[in-house]
Amino acid sequence: MIDRKSYLKQIDQFYSHRLNRFASIYVGTTPDVLVSYGAPKLPLVIRQSILTKCIRKATGSRSAHELPRDVIENLPEQMEHPIFLIRDKARDSIALISDYQDQNNNSILIAIKLNEDENSMKVNSIKSIYGKASLKEYLQKNAELQQLHIIDNKKAERLSRLVGFQLPQALIASSHNMNLSPGQKNVNNKISVLDKLESNKKRIHETHPEKMEKSHERHRERE
Repeated sequence: MIDRKSYLKQIDQFYSHRLNRFASIYVGTTPDVLVSYGAPKLPLVIRQSILTKCIRKATGSRSAHELPRDVIENLPEQMEHPIFLIRDKARDSIALISDYQDQNNNSILIAIKLNEDENSMKVNSIKSIYGKASLKEYLQKNAELQQLHIIDNKKAERLSRLVGFQLPQALIASSHNMNLSPGQKNVNNKISVLDKLESNKKRIHETHPEKMEKSHERHRERE
């Protein structure tokens, strides 16, 4: 279980530089959706150095992802209700594709290493959070490796259409559908990122149909 109040308190301390610099941020117990795909039910943590890389601006050769604060604050929700899950057994890792985006409109990817040692205890450790460019190719590769799993059917279908990825029928049929129950639908009242993307795409099509046609032509040429 993830205690959002406790998590947000740590995040506030991190942003205001009041958190012990040696302390990792405790996100909570690993969500059941990850456990159902082989993750051990361990504490889920993220080191401050990782979080710093996720939010800082790119300067020089330093790795940086410049994520907005709301992506970090809503990390628990993204982990409990992802769109896709990628299970790499060889690397003992899980990656999630969430319903959030970076400043370049790339879907957020959360990479987790399982069974790590930290301070004489076992944890599942978040290794990176960033906007995933070339999402279509990433999903295609992992589908071919049979590592891709659908967690939310409806959002998976919508996101796949937006990036031009054809969901394999076998994958849809075997998906672990984790759609929100009616009682949960009002947990987050924000307009869905996918709603915004589809709305923008529709508006461009209505006002500049010639641009959409050229875009489709370029897409067909690449294929």
